[in-house]
Amino acid sequence: MKISLNHLNKLFSFSDIPLNTLVEELSLSSCEIESVEFIEDNENNNDTILDVISTANRGDLLSYIGIAREISALIKKEKIKIDLEIDNTVISSQENIFDSGDCLATITGSITNIQNNKSPLWLQHVLLTSGIKISGDINDTVNYIMLETGFPLIILSDNLNSDNLDPSILINSNETISNQFNNKLILKGVLYSSQAIRKLSKELNIKNNITQRYERGLTNQDLEYSYRRAIFLLDTIHGAVVDNLNYLYLRQISEATKPIIVKPITIINRLGKTCHENITINASDIAKKLNDLGFYVLKSGEIFQVSVPYYRQNDVQREIDIVEEIGRIYGFNNFIDTIPRVRSYGKLTSQEILLRKMRSRLKILGFNEFINYSLGSYYDHLTEKTIQLKNPLTSEFSNLRQTLLYNILNNISYNLKTRNGLTSGYEIGRLFDYNSGHGYKEHNYMSLVIAGEFFDNNWYNQNQDIDWFTSKGIVEELLSDFSEKLNWQKIKNGTIKIYKNIFHPYNISNLFINGDFLGIFGQLHPKVLKSKDINYKVYALEINIDVLVSQYKTNINTNILYKQYSLYPYITRDITLNVPKKIMAEIIKKDIMETYNSILTKVEVLSLYEGDQIQTNYKNISFRLYYQAYNRTLTVSEVDDLHSLICNKLNFKIA
Repeated sequence: MKISLNHLNKLFSFSDIPLNTLVEELSLSSCEIESVEFIEDNENNNDTILDVISTANRGDLLSYIGIAREISALIKKEKIKIDLEIDNTVISSQENIFDSGDCLATITGSITNIQNNKSPLWLQHVLLTSGIKISGDINDTVNYIMLETGFPLIILSDNLNSDNLDPSILINSNETISNQFNNKLILKGVLYSSQAIRKLSKELNIKNNITQRYERGLTNQDLEYSYRRAIFLLDTIHGAVVDNLNYLYLRQISEATKPIIVKPITIINRLGKTCHENITINASDIAKKLNDLGFYVLKSGEIFQVSVPYYRQNDVQREIDIVEEIGRIYGFNNFIDTIPRVRSYGKLTSQEILLRKMRSRLKILGFNEFINYSLGSYYDHLTEKTIQLKNPLTSEFSNLRQTLLYNILNNISYNLKTRNGLTSGYEIGRLFDYNSGHGYKEHNYMSLVIAGEFFDNNWYNQNQDIDWFTSKGIVEELLSDFSEKLNWQKIKNGTIKIYKNIFHPYNISNLFINGDFLGIFGQLHPKVLKSKDINYKVYALEINIDVLVSQYKTNINTNILYKQYSLYPYITRDITLNVPKKIMAEIIKKDIMETYNSILTKVEVLSLYEGDQIQTNYKNISFRLYYQAYNRTLTVSEVDDLHSLICNKLNFKIA
């Protein structure tokens, strides 16, 4: 909407406000100043034209009186009475009991005794600056009222039926004016719903000043105020009389809107801190600003009941709208606009971190990943009762699996049959079991199958089949990243029932972590491999991921301490022992390390021999011990003394 500053100053006296201040305040708070033009009016007076672009929710800014209210609230220290002279004739009103379609309210009156049908030059100048076509007669006055108050009125000939006015006549600018002088005219104002006009203008493809104002929302108070202003101006300019007034309205629009409940502390918190120390916000300032905007504020303790003026009812309906109004008046540029740093990023669970590390580790070690269904067929060699589906699709998918190993062996067997080679790999999935005391249980497991040949780094060495020690070393390397307290225990009282026919009865071991059973490792039974047409030695690991995660959680946030390498050389000594086969090397290493001394840094197995040269049911194990200090060079004598002490202790225990 283009407005004339000269005419605005005549109506409301804003001449003391500098142009730059006016443009800046309006641009920062409520609308955009598209352009500023300097022209001469019809009386050769200099005038400034502002092209004001308002947002779609601010229908009140499509009028001179709306712009004046905004300027008064933004710039003036004291509230200016934003009002125009209107006619105070009593207009009789009644509730409309007829079906009025999209019409919400209407005022109709007869225009008689027109003394002067010509429009004055100042009025024509205001219309020209706004881009409205001039007719030079009484229709210019009606169009001017739309610019002043924001509500479109229409003049009709007396011979037209104005009771059921088609809204298309109103919004069509070519038919809204009377093009011939007639002493019997009708002044009509009709309030339509914004939805109805929006739909109609889209159908007729009509976009003009009238449809724009209706679509943004008008009220019956706008209708009555504009009509009274029209009566006053028609009398003042044209000497016309408007009588036989009839005001009809619907019940729903006559009801008052409910006040909005707001808390000043909420407004202050939402807007945040100001950029300047001299700008402060408190409850009394908020109430004053709202009063300047035309709101009525009723204080009730720490709560404000804010009544919205009629010209803002389509715009301000919620508490957040009140917050926006206060922000506009203070100026959003006066508040700190830094977004608070909220660290609400999603994070991976301990289980997901562990699984990703495990997959990465297995990939580095050269293993492939298998993915299989959680359903399988019933296996005769399973001794525990399986969980059967009541309505399986096929017999091959009739049970919930209790181990991942069978599916992996099926994958390996299929690859061999299709001549894709012997494949080692792993699978991570869910296993299911049933216990009469605890019901159905679901667990996360990881199974690893190691088969085939392993390779030395030297090209001239022949490939060797995988064996127990190599497989065990791979498992230790895999699990070393997740826990250092891994214990191997030989099974003495039989294997877990489900694994009884899967693993070799002698080459099998249980894995414990901090005393909790983690899983099982061993060589697969030759009968199982033969049934799958696998003619190789195969070693397998199956561990409970849930148990590993519970231990991993305690270590995941543990601070890692680093220390510098010793600058002094280490000294090695070897120990060779003949021990019963039932004694595990891990136990001997533990006994050696329990001989606490700061210079004994590491113990490793050097060799293992079992054969005819030693006693039956005995084995020969060699260990290498590393001695090193961090602050000095060790002497041979102190190393030999400690080494002799360790040897005597071990010989005493073995004997």
